[in-house]
Amino acid sequence: MLRLSNVVASATRNSSSPRGSKPNSRWLLLAGHAIVIISLAGCEKPLLKANCEELLLRYVDLLAASDRPDSTSLERLRFRQQAREKAAKDPQFAQCSKSVNRRQFDCAMNAQSTDDFERCLM
Repeated sequence: MLRLSNVVASATRNSSSPRGSKPNSRWLLLAGHAIVIISLAGCEKPLLKANCEELLLRYVDLLAASDRPDSTSLERLRFRQQAREKAAKDPQFAQCSKSVNRRQFDCAMNAQSTDDFERCLM
């Protein structure tokens, strides 16, 4: 099963929370849901590896916009880079191209919210 949420959660967990503040549990929960949804997505037309990275980065961007709207562009770039690094080491993320079809990909890439993104991949 693809673990995109673990990738996103790991990338953002310690990145922009002020010292002593409580981690944003909604952020982590939503990221976890994305991984599960992407892993359960359809089996029709396989995506390229680059498409899977696009999905990951799109979700990171949507999640940052909704849950960390005050994050700086530098923080968002760091979220993206950390997500890429985590995904590169995750064997389950490598299964994305077999789990998501073109229709789901197109829908998710045009989503305006994390909820819409997740619905696209169901």
